[in-house]
Amino acid sequence: MRSMPGLSLAELLVDGSPSAVRGHVDAALDDGLDARDLCVELITPALYEVGRLWQTGQITIAQEHLASAIAQVEIARLAPRMRREPPVRRLAILAATAGELHTVGLSMLRELLEADGWLAL
Repeated sequence: MRSMPGLSLAELLVDGSPSAVRGHVDAALDDGLDARDLCVELITPALYEVGRLWQTGQITIAQEHLASAIAQVEIARLAPRMRREPPVRRLAILAATAGELHTVGLSMLRELLEADGWLAL
C-alpha cells in the first residue's frame, strides 16, 4: 500500500493506520532513502510533530501513544535493513528513568548503535 497523497508521516501516524504508515515508509525506501537515514530524517521529525500536537492539545494522549507504537513497529521493521558496520567492541547501556513510558527514541538509538557495530542493551 502506498502512502496517502499529500499526507505527511506525522499525519499518518496520528491517523493511526499502520498500513498507511508502512506504505509511506516503503515508498521512501523505494525512492532510495536508506533505512538508517529514514529513521533519522523521516521518523524522528514525524515523532517530534506528534509530540508537538499532543503538547498543544491538538491530539489526545491515546493518539500520541498509538502513533508512537506504530513508529516503534516501523523502526523494528527497518532495523534488519540498516547497513551494518563491523563490531567496534563497545557497549552502550540505554535506559529511561523510572516510570518513563516514552522509549521510542531509545529503541531507535539502540538500532542505530547496533548498526554501527555497538552492543546496545
